[in-house]
Amino acid sequence: MARLEATHPVTGEVIGHFDEPDGDAIAAALVEARTASAAWAAGGVEARVSALRRLRQELVGGLDDAVQV
Repeated sequence: MARLEATHPVTGEVIGHFDEPDGDAIAAALVEARTASAAWAAGGVEARVSALRRLRQELVGGLDDAVQV
């Protein structure tokens, strides 16, 4: 299994390493994504709107920190 590195897009600095996933890991991730997608759809529109509003609050709340980076 190959070891991959993640780099900062601006500086080129290496910011992390991770193992390249094999076919089994990819298949498991797809199953997990399909399950999450079904749960998201089953929750209904109001639940999705509520979740997106909470996400927006988290993102907006962290803007000052993101700007500092």
